[in-house]
Amino acid sequence: MVDEYLKVTEDEVKVEFNASQINSVRKCKTVKNAFRCQHDGLLSTVCCVGDVSREKLLSQAKEKRTQGIPFEYALPAGVHFFQDDHDGSSINTEEMIDNLNDLIKKIDHVAPNFLHDGRWVEKIVKVELDNSLDTKLSYQYKFAYSLDIYRHKSSGNMIDGWMNAVSMEKLNPYEMIGSHQKYIDKFETLVDIENKIYPIVFIDNELIEGEVTKRICADKYFQNVSLFSNKLNEKIFHDSLTMYDINHDTKSIAWSPFDGDGYRRSQSKLPLFKNGEFVNLITDLRNAQKYSIDPTGNGYREYNSGVSIRPNIVRLEPGKRSFKEITKDIPELIVSFIAAGGDFLPNGDFSTPVQAAFLLKNGEVVGRLPQFQINSNLFDYLGRNLIEIASDAYQPGESPYLISQVKINKQ
Repeated sequence: MVDEYLKVTEDEVKVEFNASQINSVRKCKTVKNAFRCQHDGLLSTVCCVGDVSREKLLSQAKEKRTQGIPFEYALPAGVHFFQDDHDGSSINTEEMIDNLNDLIKKIDHVAPNFLHDGRWVEKIVKVELDNSLDTKLSYQYKFAYSLDIYRHKSSGNMIDGWMNAVSMEKLNPYEMIGSHQKYIDKFETLVDIENKIYPIVFIDNELIEGEVTKRICADKYFQNVSLFSNKLNEKIFHDSLTMYDINHDTKSIAWSPFDGDGYRRSQSKLPLFKNGEFVNLITDLRNAQKYSIDPTGNGYREYNSGVSIRPNIVRLEPGKRSFKEITKDIPELIVSFIAAGGDFLPNGDFSTPVQAAFLLKNGEVVGRLPQFQINSNLFDYLGRNLIEIASDAYQPGESPYLISQVKINKQ
């Protein structure tokens, strides 16, 4: 029999504002516990929130042994690892409120014709995991982010745009104003585009990175339901594209040095695509054993859930030129801030409406665009149509700008 204990302690302060006025301050300390008991090929789990003794959880898990689910892979044995990315400072609520009031004043100054809602959040998290096979693991980190969601005073939309800042170090939310002000300044200038192919940048890379990482999970790959099935070790994207799964790097906002089973891989940056070649799947321990491949530390698990395959933090490798250097040579470029909805087909074709975007001409923002729809194919978008990957990102810690071409259909 193998026992495993997981404890997640979260200390969070959230300060929210509405219409440029702070309207709530919430402090919360939460302790989440989970106990897994592996016996005779079955796994039983007990979880709870609050200060509950380990002995009580063990007793309850043992009572449920005969009701467990099949569990036929081995957990890590004899692994000791302790990582602390927290500087030891506590969360200073009064300082957060003062900083947020100052931030709101600056936002109102640069964007006076907008209504602003948002939040400033700071969180200290400690994760502890150990099992009866002499594995003892823990890591602790501090995480902070600020978010401003804005809407023009004359707009009928629920949201016209957003700006944010995220850090595992010292949060500098004023950076988000500097990177976004040139777009805010041109919000009231409406410009038009044609139904043709345009270069485009998505500020939210989830549209592409999210769709790619869904399709590199080992279970889907070997079940032949992935777009990339049977393409491992083949070149399928542009030479300039290298993508990593990062499990621990404070500058990349990655904080998971071991996964939900307690497996810790040797590489903090696992290459997924290298110069366009598909080089690695991601997997957890169960699927690694099932398909006879090496585990990659991608077993994601909440305290009250089972383990499933999920990427850590996905980032592109930066290119050689800055976004400013690249765009000064591009006659027209679309910068998309909100692209929600649409569809992604099994062959890689995708389309999505773009609700908030701006037009740049030779690197200068000329105005805001009406809503439109884009159409492309993932292999084209990250392959022959990819123009360049920049050396810098919209915000520190994010993937660099990726510029590719898509077909525009005005609504």
